[in-house]
Amino acid sequence: MNVFVKERVNRLPEPGTPGFVLGAGFDLADPKSRWARFYLRYSHVVAVLLLGACFVLVNLRSLWHTDVWGHLRFGESIVQQRALPQHERFSGDYADQDAPYINYQWLSQAGAYLVFDLGRQLGNMAATEHVPAATRDGKPLTEKQRGELADDYRLGGGVVFLQSTHAALVTLRLVLLLLAFRRLTGSLACALVGVVLEYGMGLFCHVGVIRPQVVGELFFAAVLLALSRPLLSRRALFFVPLAMVLWANSHGSFPIGFVLLAAALVAQAWQAAAVGDGQGSVFRTPYALPRHVLGMANRAFRAAQVQRLAAVLVLSLAAVALLNPHGPNLFVRSWELANHPNIRFMEEWKPLPLKTTAGYTFLATLLALAPLLRWSPRRFTSLQILLLLGFGWQTLAHTRVLVWWIMVYVWVVLPHVYALWQRWAPALPATWDLPSLRKTALTALAVPAVALWTGPALWFVWGEAPLGSKRVTNVTPLKAAAYIRDEFTKNPELPRVVFASETEGEFLLWDLRLEPPVRVFAYTHVHLFTPEHWRETFAVKSGEPTWQAILDRHAVQFVVVEPDMHPLLTEKIRAAKERWQVIASDPVLVAKRR
Repeated sequence: MNVFVKERVNRLPEPGTPGFVLGAGFDLADPKSRWARFYLRYSHVVAVLLLGACFVLVNLRSLWHTDVWGHLRFGESIVQQRALPQHERFSGDYADQDAPYINYQWLSQAGAYLVFDLGRQLGNMAATEHVPAATRDGKPLTEKQRGELADDYRLGGGVVFLQSTHAALVTLRLVLLLLAFRRLTGSLACALVGVVLEYGMGLFCHVGVIRPQVVGELFFAAVLLALSRPLLSRRALFFVPLAMVLWANSHGSFPIGFVLLAAALVAQAWQAAAVGDGQGSVFRTPYALPRHVLGMANRAFRAAQVQRLAAVLVLSLAAVALLNPHGPNLFVRSWELANHPNIRFMEEWKPLPLKTTAGYTFLATLLALAPLLRWSPRRFTSLQILLLLGFGWQTLAHTRVLVWWIMVYVWVVLPHVYALWQRWAPALPATWDLPSLRKTALTALAVPAVALWTGPALWFVWGEAPLGSKRVTNVTPLKAAAYIRDEFTKNPELPRVVFASETEGEFLLWDLRLEPPVRVFAYTHVHLFTPEHWRETFAVKSGEPTWQAILDRHAVQFVVVEPDMHPLLTEKIRAAKERWQVIASDPVLVAKRR
């Protein structure tokens, strides 16, 4: 037995020799191994770590206080009543009750509420187990203090689950973009650069905001992935219309998906029609013009890519028109929403302010185009030019389009960046990143390591209390809502109207559940309000001379605004000491009518 072992050991190569492998005689990079199909490269490990880092960063960001709370309130109504709203349900005559409520985002609203409610129920269980009866110094907690702490647990549980769902959607969008960039360039490393660019630029405009638009961004990335093939796959004939239907029921931005598909169809038809069109003398005689045009049209219609794009566009239009609560009328309603008179007051619908972080980001993308146009070894295709011009112009006209511009921009320029890299950078040896089972194991270990840094893991694994007050931004009016609730409880005769900026009104709409009900003057769904009411809201926020008369006419009892966003109104309220008592001013102004 000893002789056999000795001979076996003697046959193994010495460490440092080319044939040496670590392990009990197993070559973990053997291409003939039955495990070879599971081998990964270092680039795969980097991709998992990068996407995991993005997931953790989005997951652990404080919940931004706008948009989400109003959508949760509508989602709660949809789930509990098992019916879609026909009109705005919370503001009475402040809203346009004659106008139908268009359910652009009913699917994402209901889904967000179900996620939040699940987290809230688990937070309630945690509160039952962990809310103490006394403080650390032995002082007993009052019933009110215990109730407030339990509410904080419930809020925190819902926020943790919302943040994790948001992070998962953002990360899935990055995965789809990574696959799209990989198809365009053939390089996973270059695709990772594209993901870093897209995520980095998105940090300045939208990544931290939880809103139904996140779902729209996911489906926009899915359409880009389908368009990244030289020839649209047959599977796209099913999956692209499916994505468009889900998008149309999740957010009102779905028309931009049709814009993308239509641009691809027009560009591909032009490119196919121009192939072989080298007969410069065809226009010399007017009789040859019709035949020439017919020939170009024939070449365009016969192109396989044009046929499939046309089929996808028609199928998507038909599917969306049939599979939504409003039928084909949804397209008309989308146009009406974009032209609603209240929309022009919203900052994100105004022209892009260039002297802001978002403006500088856009200008940087334009400056980076110059060297690519000059030195890229590849020609810019008609589709790329069409997308740059169309989305670039719309971004200058409407700040909110910057979200879509960033994805389109990286999708367009990345192949040119990679072409320049191939021309100027030395080629790496083919053996620098060989696949192996070790890298697969490293990737498998990275996934749970990343997951341990997420909100649910901090709660369920590490035992960190899911306190909502620590997981929302400091300008979320938690204390303002608690104070107003106490005041209405002490004095039920107070007029039940609260003036709030639309951003602060979001949380107040969600949190102030009293009988008789409290009316919040405005929240971010500004298209639901009458133009007259929204003009009054804007006049008060801006501190116009009529601000006090408007508040008096509506019997407003409390004012809740952000001082840094509304300095003139804040200054006037502080000066009107005989009319208003300032309860708090940092970071949220809370004033009570005397």
